[in-house]
Amino acid sequence: MTDAATAALRRPSLGLSVEGLAPRDELLLKSLVRLLDHRTQHQWSFHAARCDLLIAGEGLGGLATVSGTAAGDGPPPTVLRAARAGAGAHALNLPLNPEALEQALNRAGAAIVEARQRAEAQAAVPILDDERAFQLTRWPPSELLRGPGRLALATLLVSRPCTVTQLHLRGCAERSVCLAFLHELQRAQLLRSDEAHTAGPSSAPVPAPALPGLFARIRRRLGLLPGLAS
Repeated sequence: MTDAATAALRRPSLGLSVEGLAPRDELLLKSLVRLLDHRTQHQWSFHAARCDLLIAGEGLGGLATVSGTAAGDGPPPTVLRAARAGAGAHALNLPLNPEALEQALNRAGAAIVEARQRAEAQAAVPILDDERAFQLTRWPPSELLRGPGRLALATLLVSRPCTVTQLHLRGCAERSVCLAFLHELQRAQLLRSDEAHTAGPSSAPVPAPALPGLFARIRRRLGLLPGLAS
């Protein structure tokens, strides 16, 4: 096996899709991606149905429209806007420049791979019946909502971070049902742990200081308790 083939196998494979570009710009983009394949840090292939990076042109509309293009159970694609020159540092300027496209693909690919590794590491941590808080990153597909009480649990998790106890009480579901649902959401990489809302020792109420007794107050008034005179 050649060195080039070995390097290609080591590169992460990522899906790429294009929407909203003029036909001429789209054709040029696809040609440049193929020409740059030996230089980019990741292997990019075009997948319209399932993609990691969506290059969205001005004809696609707002980001709300873009976020609904992901298919399957995976996370939504990262969006890279393509617009005429002067669109900003985080956009892909048109007309396309090969070096700028290479840099943009490398930046986007590195961020996607890092997010994927972080999600995989989090999915490997078992969810226990403790007081860690979890929240949905996006609304789950319909197949994960089949089951008693799951729609109510998903509604709670999408609106705020919840612990197993909070899901059990607010969702009126058995703890085992809550845990099973959280496990399936975690395997689908739809769940994140919210440390800011995790209950811990610091969240316990601090007891109010005990008031001194009657004789202690009298002795303090009389100056018989050194250091306690008001």
